[in-house]
Amino acid sequence: IYLDRLQARGDLAAEVKAVLPYERALVLLDSARSLRDAEEQMRRFDQARASLEEFLKQSPNSPQAAQANSELA
Repeated sequence: IYLDRLQARGDLAAEVKAVLPYERALVLLDSARSLRDAEEQMRRFDQARASLEEFLKQSPNSPQAAQANSELA
């Protein structure tokens, strides 16, 4: 995912880097919903969950935190 490469950059602004796990989770959720392979779909849902949890741990007061919690529910 492009966002993974972006996160590895050292020159990225902290506020941008902070929302990358959230954005990554949204991409993974969207792609998982379009898959027909149940195993791959579950793998992406699991990756999305991990990204959302990482985001909430790092940025619990972010404006996107409520939506992240909603996606986890």
